[in-house]
Amino acid sequence: MQEQILKSKYDNGLKTHSWSWNRGKKNIYSKETLKKMSKSASKRIGEKGSNWRGGKTPELILLRASAKYKVWRNMVFLRDDFTCQDCGVVGGNLEAHHIKPFALFPELRFRIDNGITYCIKCHAKNDLRRRIPNDS
Repeated sequence: MQEQILKSKYDNGLKTHSWSWNRGKKNIYSKETLKKMSKSASKRIGEKGSNWRGGKTPELILLRASAKYKVWRNMVFLRDDFTCQDCGVVGGNLEAHHIKPFALFPELRFRIDNGITYCIKCHAKNDLRRRIPNDS
């Protein structure tokens, strides 16, 4: 039935699905071909990659993506028992906030006592850069 509907839509110029030739198939490449593809892909990493722009990733992005930052963030959450320290909500979308600004105090970036857990709403309310104006 569904094939008839799709066929009639296709015949009327209303093509709804475009499935790839290998949809649902397994092991479509030989082991030899997979090795060749892997070897070729490994040559296009870093400076040899087509998206390389001279190592322009800003330091801030590199720091916030680092394992050290993720450990700091998780340690702040654990210390605060995954609870917003302003409104008391437990779990949900929590954010780790630097009490002393990340950019101005590089020596305190990964100190657990320089972090506090906020929910998104409280973080926006308490963070000077993202302050939401009062409705009143």
